[in-house]
Amino acid sequence: MGYTTFFTIEFSSQEDKIKKYSNKLLKTDKKNFYWNDDNYAEWYSYEEDISRVSKKFPDTLITVYGQGEKYDADAECFDIWVQYFKGGMATEVHQAKIKIEYDSFDEDELGQID
Repeated sequence: MGYTTFFTIEFSSQEDKIKKYSNKLLKTDKKNFYWNDDNYAEWYSYEEDISRVSKKFPDTLITVYGQGEKYDADAECFDIWVQYFKGGMATEVHQAKIKIEYDSFDEDELGQID
């Protein structure tokens, strides 16, 4: 079992044309698999695949959001990122910098539970 990521993909234009082309390119057995609301996938080739799509539609900005399944304890953050594609090229992955902090224990807040 591999690492699963939740993908969300946005297009600045030509969304219907891109989806139709991409389904053929990716040879998916599920119609619109990457374009629906259940985008959990082990999609290790997403960068190459989206780069190929963006090369075919060079004027369209394609934004890929990813949310991994794990919390990275070493980095003290979640695996949440965004990457931009246009004209067959891509930016580096931009990691979200999210850190969860809780209030310290305060004994004055203790009370009976009914």
